[in-house]
Amino acid sequence: MSERPSRLQGTDGVRGVMVRDTDSRLEGLDPVSALWKQGLLTPAFVTRYCFAFAREAAGPLEEVVLGWDPRDRRGDFIEAAVRGIQGAGRRAVLLGMAPTTAIPLLMVQRSAPAGIALTASHNPEDQNGLKLFKGPLALKPLPPQETRLTRQIYALPEELPLQGGDSPDPIDLKAPCREAFLKFSLSPTNTWSSDREEFKDLLLVVDPAGGALSGLAREVFQALGALEVLEVNGEGSPLNRGGGVVELEGMEWIEPETFSGPSDHRAVSALFELGRSHRKALCQSKNFAAGAVFDADGDRSLLLIYDPLQDRVAVLDGDVIGVHLARYLVRSHPRQFEGASCAFTVESDLGAGAAAGTLGLQLSLTPVGDRWLLWHAGLAWLRALSAKRGKMPASLADSLADLEAGEADVEALSDLLGGLGGESPEELLRPGAVPFALGAESSGHHITLGWVERPSASSAPLFAGNGLKAAVNALVAISILRRSLSMEEALEAIHHPFPRSYKRLRYAYYTDRSRFQRGSSDWQEVHSALVHECQKAFSGRYHRREIILPEDPDMLYLALDDAEGVQRGGLYVRNSGTEEKTGVSLQGPAKEAKSLEAVGEAVQRVLTLRLKSPSSLYAGAELKVLEALVGGCVDGAKSVIPPGVDESRLLREMARQGLIARDGGGWKATGLGLWYAGEPMERRG
Repeated sequence: MSERPSRLQGTDGVRGVMVRDTDSRLEGLDPVSALWKQGLLTPAFVTRYCFAFAREAAGPLEEVVLGWDPRDRRGDFIEAAVRGIQGAGRRAVLLGMAPTTAIPLLMVQRSAPAGIALTASHNPEDQNGLKLFKGPLALKPLPPQETRLTRQIYALPEELPLQGGDSPDPIDLKAPCREAFLKFSLSPTNTWSSDREEFKDLLLVVDPAGGALSGLAREVFQALGALEVLEVNGEGSPLNRGGGVVELEGMEWIEPETFSGPSDHRAVSALFELGRSHRKALCQSKNFAAGAVFDADGDRSLLLIYDPLQDRVAVLDGDVIGVHLARYLVRSHPRQFEGASCAFTVESDLGAGAAAGTLGLQLSLTPVGDRWLLWHAGLAWLRALSAKRGKMPASLADSLADLEAGEADVEALSDLLGGLGGESPEELLRPGAVPFALGAESSGHHITLGWVERPSASSAPLFAGNGLKAAVNALVAISILRRSLSMEEALEAIHHPFPRSYKRLRYAYYTDRSRFQRGSSDWQEVHSALVHECQKAFSGRYHRREIILPEDPDMLYLALDDAEGVQRGGLYVRNSGTEEKTGVSLQGPAKEAKSLEAVGEAVQRVLTLRLKSPSSLYAGAELKVLEALVGGCVDGAKSVIPPGVDESRLLREMARQGLIARDGGGWKATGLGLWYAGEPMERRG
């Protein structure tokens, strides 16, 4: 990457590999350049980032809420964040280790204008990052706001003008934060278990991925009356490894014979053990065995369901969970939610959106990332609030019309809410009063309306990605669904709430994402490959149509329409906004699986050749391992991994790309791996 980016942020804030300010890899690099050139996140950068954001989002002496997940074991990055907030003359409100959802919750409760989560979410433990929130609804900044913040960071002097001894002291709210989170999670307004009867037969495995929900999720399910709750990957466990949502992505059924060995997902293993020990009662529908799986900061969740009839585990992804949530809302309050908005991201199954439409919901398609789901929720709240306030001044009415018709802008929305002013009308507390049902994406982000009690005894709305809230509510919906069905019928209804498409995501890791920008030579090469392969695979059966989302202009999306113009499939290529990888997503009718895979592999090869970063330590190590395996060094491949590369992470990510596969106790190169290792050096990168 030669020119510094106009925006440092990805899909959800900034992320990078954690290094100390004295690391030798930083030689000749300032903290900002270290991030965008090398993907290295330093305490010095965190200080600058928090300083700029706090100064921009909050006034002098105003509060900036700060929480974190457990990955910063030494506390260097936490101290750096506090230093930046205080140095800007703002007051840091410290929540301690807390799920990301707790930051917007405490912001809304305290009317704080800004919040920061120090987390890299589902990323490996050696990485960290920063997620930002802005009042009054605690929404996440969108690209226009991030571009402005990036400019402010670039403009900062080398020596930050930090305030000294007159900066306000931090407020420690670790204990009150836990209490507030538990109270929110146990309120029937937010989690739909009203009589504590829904979970009386539930046998549950909870997997917080070693992260911020350790202990908390278990406590909530126990308080809700679950029959048995077993936590795995709790406090002190490796983050997002041997469990968590990431290792379940793309799975639908897990059979015992295909899920064994050292790479076991601990939640899956525990659910098999729990289910088998109660198998007779489960077959008779006396009990129900499930798993709730999260990422390290707790804003995503997937569900596992044990099938006692065939001794296997079903994986419910975010699309399936989203449809269960939507159906529960509409069936519980049919008139109230008629015509309410329902947002899915482009990564979601087309069948999920169609199912939402049959419920009478108005479907919106958004770019990837829960910030876009939050944006739709914020617009719905603004519409509901303006309707309750009655006639608005002409200037506010014009601004609202401009906002709905123009570019998404969190600042403009916040200004409009400030113009409307006042407490939330009590009538809006009723289900369906806000015309927003749900936001969902298949990775496990879900947004439904929640309410936060303030010290003034008034309530305020909270739209936030909340993995625990989604898991509880989905299990409530499933509990009601299965009551009148046999176990066989229940499992089918739970696992297939809509006709599912064939879906697959193929990644090239360790890419230079700046090279995949609309109009660049690499982007054009990928575009040509995708169009050519689609023409070859689908000619005569589907019409190819390109879709451009203004909010994500670099994404390359081809829709596949049938003869009647109905979209039946879609293939898109985009950079990950949270990791150094670029992927091609495939979706379409199950009968087209073979054709979709052929297109996907061809495009993945182009991504692998064109976009792998020559400066990436992991990309270099990847090739060394492949060359060792091709040379017959099955057990010795690990010996070629250089210092600074996490062996477990590298091998896991190579397997996810399909470059290597298990071979007994070792590894072997796949066909794709053999191809890549054999490509001439001049064709790579």
